[in-house]
Amino acid sequence: MPEINAARGEFLFKLGDHELVMAPSFKNISRIEASLGRSLLVPQALTVREYVAVIDGLAKKTPGRPDADEMGELLMRQGLKTAMPVVEALLSRITGGDETPADEGNGSSPARAG
Repeated sequence: MPEINAARGEFLFKLGDHELVMAPSFKNISRIEASLGRSLLVPQALTVREYVAVIDGLAKKTPGRPDADEMGELLMRQGLKTAMPVVEALLSRITGGDETPADEGNGSSPARAG
């Protein structure tokens, strides 16, 4: 199982046979918004490509990690609804901030999405 830093809001997302570590950092969120050309806080439906951009943008780069096209194919096989918790967790992180004090979260069970 991949290593997760729950204190930083990281969580696992299972996509096909891959366990991806989602890292909702400022840098990753900014990169996603730049690639989409809009804010994630604008209430509008996401396209399939945008769901993939969110997952690809949050997933830590690890050996064997699928690329964006493979993620899209896996997501279509698995069902788009499985990605919704990832987007919900991201929006919650953006709007609610980090509710875990820096000294907590170490050793706690990470949240799982998917």
